[in-house]
Amino acid sequence: MEPAFRSLHRFRTKKYNRSAGPGEFREALRELDGAFLTYGNGSASYLNPSIREFIAALITEDPDTAEDLLHSAIRFRQIAALKELSDQHPDSPVAKLLTASAGILPQRLRVLLQAPAIRWEKSRNGMSGHSIDLGSESRIGFIAELSEAFTSLPMVEIATEASEQLIIRWNGVVPEFTTVLHLLEGLRKLPWVLAHGGRALYRRLLEEMLGHLTFATAADWLALSDLPRQSMGWTPEDQAVLDQAFQEYCDEGLNEERSNTGSSDEMGALLNSLMELGTKRNHNFTKEIRRLQEDIAEAEEEEHSESLNSGESFSSDAGAVSYDGTTDDDVRRMFETLCDE
Repeated sequence: MEPAFRSLHRFRTKKYNRSAGPGEFREALRELDGAFLTYGNGSASYLNPSIREFIAALITEDPDTAEDLLHSAIRFRQIAALKELSDQHPDSPVAKLLTASAGILPQRLRVLLQAPAIRWEKSRNGMSGHSIDLGSESRIGFIAELSEAFTSLPMVEIATEASEQLIIRWNGVVPEFTTVLHLLEGLRKLPWVLAHGGRALYRRLLEEMLGHLTFATAADWLALSDLPRQSMGWTPEDQAVLDQAFQEYCDEGLNEERSNTGSSDEMGALLNSLMELGTKRNHNFTKEIRRLQEDIAEAEEEEHSESLNSGESFSSDAGAVSYDGTTDDDVRRMFETLCDE
């Protein structure tokens, strides 16, 4: 929250020639705590759905607020939220603002592409990552959707550049196959984009993904099973690459994946994927399934013994149920007090 607040605050301070002081973010949190927002586990959420709806209505109908949010955005999610409001209310001020801002959006999006999607923090178990923005594939898909909505060639170029950056990262990071498949599916539904460079973009992503299938898991192969039928411009060469990679998975990859599973839950997930994959690909995994079932039985016995030895117990106390009686009129009055300052 704080980076987004500070970016918006800096923009408004300059735009409206206001003074700024230290501690304003903490002061704003105190004003909102218990009135608009509730805090916990390092995150904030609306106190009730009516507050969220009221804020959305305010942004939708106030072009100045929407414009300030657009120009001060530090994450794709902020632009995506404005676009969602625009789609829900196509005749609203926020929709007109986005249409009028189509010329500056490419510049804003190019800047946001450099922003991180994950925040890494130290924990007792090492470094842990938390998603703070759209991932690379989702960013490309969102830019492509904007390109379609505004028939923008500059945005198609940005989507192409972002795809090339993604492909380069695949040399050091395993692709998220299901997410890439979702991106490809989305591109197929954008006729204007496909006619203006999107087809080449689609083909490039498809070929590169096929080239990295060595790292696909059983769950990935399950998602990939419909690829030949759903892909645009599928060729016999594509099928040959897919079949060879699947055979390599059956010969070596499956055993490696099985050896990397630790808990009975992980083994169970692999077992379920294999059973479904065997049906979809018409492949006999009987031997592998039997071995997994034996592994699961052993793992469950070990986990049960460890649980008994550690003396774990579970509380039977039911969590308290709270009721929030804040009404829409209460929300409006609370917001008016903030706006009057």
